[in-house]
Amino acid sequence: MAASSLSQVNQKLAYCRALMKLVRAEPASKRADDRLRRQALLDAGAFHLLCAYRHYLRELAENYAVPETSGIYTEQDLIQALERLGKTPSEPRELQTLSENTDSWLVALQTAYEAFWLPPRDSAQRIEVIDLDAPQNAGRQVSRQSLEAWYQAFNALIERQRETSAEY
Repeated sequence: MAASSLSQVNQKLAYCRALMKLVRAEPASKRADDRLRRQALLDAGAFHLLCAYRHYLRELAENYAVPETSGIYTEQDLIQALERLGKTPSEPRELQTLSENTDSWLVALQTAYEAFWLPPRDSAQRIEVIDLDAPQNAGRQVSRQSLEAWYQAFNALIERQRETSAEY
């Protein structure tokens, strides 16, 4: 049954690629609505990339015959499910190492995603318009370069791990 999560991973990666293509096609503009659209595309790309990652955790669980995968959201969930079956494959351990490395692409992606849920830094009891070019928002934005780097790193990891799994 690995096809269900595998197809979800591939679908979310395709969505991310499509969004990155739209971002690349966007002309550089100083207009606020153009910057807003560009940032929306980048944020959506990061969202789909993290969805692909979480589906990948389930794909691995399915590959190792974990009976119930719907509760797997983190590397630790995956590792615990596999340990209950007496299995300790290397792929989840690699992912756990990535999630613990504060300099990894995975932590950067997860941090960007978590920032989507944070209120504006100077939040008051009103709705604010945020200047996406302002320096104080720099750490909370997904950039084209970061999204493309995260995508490339994740895609390379998946290809390598799938290839290794197929050999056994």
